[in-house]
Amino acid sequence: MKKLIIAAGIAAATMASFNASANTYDANNVSHASVNSVVSGSSVVTVTGSDGGTFSTTEILTSGRNLGTFAIQLPDNEQVLGFGISKIHSHGFPNDFQVKFNDCLVKVASNSMARVLNESQQATDVGQECVFGKEIKSVVVVTEDNSNLKVGSGVKTITADFTAYTA
Repeated sequence: MKKLIIAAGIAAATMASFNASANTYDANNVSHASVNSVVSGSSVVTVTGSDGGTFSTTEILTSGRNLGTFAIQLPDNEQVLGFGISKIHSHGFPNDFQVKFNDCLVKVASNSMARVLNESQQATDVGQECVFGKEIKSVVVVTEDNSNLKVGSGVKTITADFTAYTA
């Protein structure tokens, strides 16, 4: 009889132990965690930006206004053939506002800027809005004729990613 009571006690304790640790799953209580890493190395493209001029809300609509310059330094490596500009986006310029990155015409659409393509460019330079050879040492951003638009006062920003390419 003693053995039966001990066995029953162990069974009850085991059952209580398992039942006590069981929790209801709640999809509304989610835990989040992140980890960070630092990767050091040298950049293939070194870019230094210089601000452009100050313009009235009328002057900014005319072509040839210097909005800023990106100085480009590529590594001295014979495999590097040039660089591309992608993910161009703007803050403060209206949709359809057009600028040139040297000779590459881009237009604002929902704060991002896309290259204005002619038919010969449709299938080239996938993933890049503008592509330049390694002989190009700076990219000047200038306005096109935007006289049909209105630009409010305040600071306007254009940002882009620069990537070197090889053969």
